[in-house]
Amino acid sequence: PLKIGQSVKFGLKTDIEKPSINWRTIDASGKEISSGKVTPNQISNIITKPNSQSSSSQSNNKQGTENTKSGGFDNAVFRIIPENPKGGDDIRVIGDGFPPSTYLDFLVNDSKVQDFKTDNTGHLVGRTKIPITLETGRIDLTLADNQGHKKTVSIRISESQPIVQTTKRLTINQVTGLAEPGQTISVNGTGRPDSSIKITVKDPLGIKMFETVVKADSRGSWSYQTTIPLDAPLGSRQVDISDGVETITKTISVSVSNTIKIFASSITYAPGEKLVFNGTAKSEKTVQVTINDPIGKEIFSEIITPDNSGSFNFEYQTTQSSPKGTYAVFATQGESNYVLRIGLGGLPTPQIIAKIDKLNYQSDDKVKLTIQGAPKSSASVLIIDPSDKVKTTETVTMGLDGANTREISLSGFKSGIYTIVAKQPQSQTKITFSVGLQTVSGTIKAQTTKNAYLPGEGILVLGSTDPNTILNLELTDPDGKISKRKDIFSDKTGKFSDGTFRVPTDAKQGNWILK
Repeated sequence: PLKIGQSVKFGLKTDIEKPSINWRTIDASGKEISSGKVTPNQISNIITKPNSQSSSSQSNNKQGTENTKSGGFDNAVFRIIPENPKGGDDIRVIGDGFPPSTYLDFLVNDSKVQDFKTDNTGHLVGRTKIPITLETGRIDLTLADNQGHKKTVSIRISESQPIVQTTKRLTINQVTGLAEPGQTISVNGTGRPDSSIKITVKDPLGIKMFETVVKADSRGSWSYQTTIPLDAPLGSRQVDISDGVETITKTISVSVSNTIKIFASSITYAPGEKLVFNGTAKSEKTVQVTINDPIGKEIFSEIITPDNSGSFNFEYQTTQSSPKGTYAVFATQGESNYVLRIGLGGLPTPQIIAKIDKLNYQSDDKVKLTIQGAPKSSASVLIIDPSDKVKTTETVTMGLDGANTREISLSGFKSGIYTIVAKQPQSQTKITFSVGLQTVSGTIKAQTTKNAYLPGEGILVLGSTDPNTILNLELTDPDGKISKRKDIFSDKTGKFSDGTFRVPTDAKQGNWILK
C-alpha cells in the first residue's frame, strides 16, 4: 500500500514496437480518478476528474510529488523529460492542473533557475537546464507561485560523464602549384569551428604581397577563392595558412603557359611608318602571323620559322592612306595563340577580335570561336546564313583575361557560306566560314593585278570557278619553298578574291608562283 504523497511507477513490455498505451486510475469505490495516453517520446495528456482527491492525482506523477500549502495546486502535476538527467542537461518541464495564466518559479533545491507561465487551461510546457554544479544524488524540483503554493518533485540525478573536447586540426585540401595571370584559384580545408583562418602570400624575399582572413563555419569547414590579376608579376609565391595555432605553408608558381608571344617596337605608329615586331615561340616550328586592319580585314599574312633560340621577327609597311585605328596582330603556332593590338594614328583601343579554328566545316563539326575584348565586357554574337538571315544570336561575356572561347554546334546548318558577326557598342568584327563545301572539280581561272612585285608588296588574286567550292592557294619562291598556303572559297556565283598574300620583305629575286 502507498502512503499519501508517495508515487508509483509502472512499466509495460509489449511485442509491438513503439506502442501507444491508454491508461486510467480508479479509486476504491470504482470511480475514475484520472486517465491519459502514453506514446513513445511524447507527452502524456492527463485528464483529471473534477471530483478526484488530490492524493489520487498525486499517484499519477511518475516522480515523487508532495504539496506544500497546496491551495490552488491540489490537482496540479508535473514531470520532466528526461526523467533521470545529469548535471548540465537540458530538460523539458510539462505540467497540468495549475491555475490558468499564472507565472510560476522553477526551483532546484529551493534555488530559482527559471520561470514559466501556464496557458489558459493551466497547462505548462517549458525548457530549462539542470545546474552542472549539482552533485550526484536526489534533488527537489519545485514549481511555486507568488502566493506560496508549491508542487515539488524529487528525482535522482546521475553522474555527469566527462565531456571529451575534440579539437579539429588545421588542414587544407590539395591546392594547385601552378597558375596563370587571370586564372581563378581556390583553397579549402578544415580548422577549429568558428575560428579565423589567415591566408598570407609572400614573394621569394618574404615580403608580404597579400593577406586576407576567412571564417570557418560551425563544423570547422572553410574555403577561399581569388583571381590572379592579369598584371601579376611572374614567379613563385609562399602561401602561409594559419589558425593562430598551426601554420601550413604551400608554394604557388605564377607563370604563362602560352609558348608564343609578340612584341611591337612601339604601341602606336603614324601612317607611313613601318610596323616592326619581334616574337618568341618554340624553335624550328612554323608560326602563322596575320595582321587585321581596324575594320577586321586581313592585310598581312606570313609563315615564319623561328631560329634555334625560338626568336622571330617580321615587318609591315603602312602608307599615308592606311586607315587609322587599332590593328590586331595574330600569331599562331599549333594550339597556342597570341594577339597584340597596336594603334595607327593614335593609341590602340580594346577593339573586339574574333578568330575561328578553320575555314570549312562539316555539319557534324563544331566551330571553335575565340573572341577577345575588354576584360569582363559583353558582346553580341550573330551568325548570318547564306541567305543573309540571322541563324543564331547570343550574348557572351569576356573573362578577366578579355577572352571568351566557345564551341558552336553546326547541327541543322545547311551547306553554304556563313558569317559570324561579333559586336560591341564601339566595335565589331566579321569572319566567314563554310559548311559542307567541296573542293573544286571544274575549271579555275585566276590572275593577279600585275606581274612584277617588289619585296613587301601585297598580291591581289581574282578568279572564278565552280560556285560554293573550296580552293587552296599557295605562294612558292624560286626555290620551290612554300611561302604561304591558304584555303579560300568561291561565292554562290563562283567568283573569288584574296588580298592577304604578300611578297616577303626578304624575298629572293626570281619567278614566284601563286597557284
